[in-house]
Amino acid sequence: MFPTAHPECNVESALKQLMALGQWLSTAAAAGSAEHEVERHVFTRMLALGATLLGEFFKSVGPGDLGPTVELKNGEVVRRLPEQPQRRLVTVFGVFSIPRFVYGSRAGQKIELVPTDQRLQLPDGEMSYLLQDWNQMMSVEQPFGTVARSLQTILGLQQSVDTLEHGNQQMAGAAAAFRAAQPPPDPEAEGELLVVSEDNKGVPMVRPVEAKPVGAHLKKGEKANKKQMACIGVVYTADRQVRTPEELVAALFRDPGNKRESPTEACQKRYWAQLTREVAGEVVRAQDEVFQHLRDEVKQRRKEGQVLVHLSDGQTSLEEDRKKYLPRDRKTVDILDLLHVNPRL
Repeated sequence: MFPTAHPECNVESALKQLMALGQWLSTAAAAGSAEHEVERHVFTRMLALGATLLGEFFKSVGPGDLGPTVELKNGEVVRRLPEQPQRRLVTVFGVFSIPRFVYGSRAGQKIELVPTDQRLQLPDGEMSYLLQDWNQMMSVEQPFGTVARSLQTILGLQQSVDTLEHGNQQMAGAAAAFRAAQPPPDPEAEGELLVVSEDNKGVPMVRPVEAKPVGAHLKKGEKANKKQMACIGVVYTADRQVRTPEELVAALFRDPGNKRESPTEACQKRYWAQLTREVAGEVVRAQDEVFQHLRDEVKQRRKEGQVLVHLSDGQTSLEEDRKKYLPRDRKTVDILDLLHVNPRL
């Protein structure tokens, strides 16, 4: 049980801000203010109100004073150090500095216990978990610089590209443990067919330090950028959807007046994505890693007599690894996906 400095959060300051905002809205309505001006002002004040409430929450939790000494689970007794180091925490509402007591053997030695950090379940770094989620969600689709500028425009919060890159690396490092901790798919929620699919994509890489500067002339046959091959695979189940050839053609060409039926739902999708890379001087092939995961997932989920559907494009290496890693029997169906090629024909 962690001590609480104040049993209740003091929201008086927040109420004053809310009352002031209400008065401002009345004035804006009487003055005929434009909607977009009011909307922007209200959003800005809501961020400030959130910062006030979160700050009061930190005060209510307190600095984590457990007394002069604390006995740890291993039997070691640690002392409360005299100083209260400030913990910097960057949130979607702004930056906070949280004072808290720390426990250790003596000043200058390793800190053994920080009650407030444990009570609040703070992350290892400075960014709150919610801000990390938003950063990561946007960074999946956009460059880090664009994400930093977008969130600065929305939240008024300045983040560097290095900060976003470091956060991305930290979250990626936890991916393997997170995946291993996931429970197996629920057999009762599986569909009739087991489906496997995979694809490759070249990913442009950041220019290495030893690369030529921008504007330097390339030699004959030298490529302007360098790509690493990424591979993504998926396993899911689905029920059959019986359609006539005419219905398939109508759906393919989107004939006017064609009644579109809802497709069968994919159940319990499991994705794997890897990047071909060099580890300790050896090239780790992404496609091998992904197919190994697909193989293990099929072994775990395929029921006796269940039809296995393999969907892939015409890439030779994918077909070769399909033969190497995935079963091929009387209950397997291989589908060559030509739809993404049609626009080029």
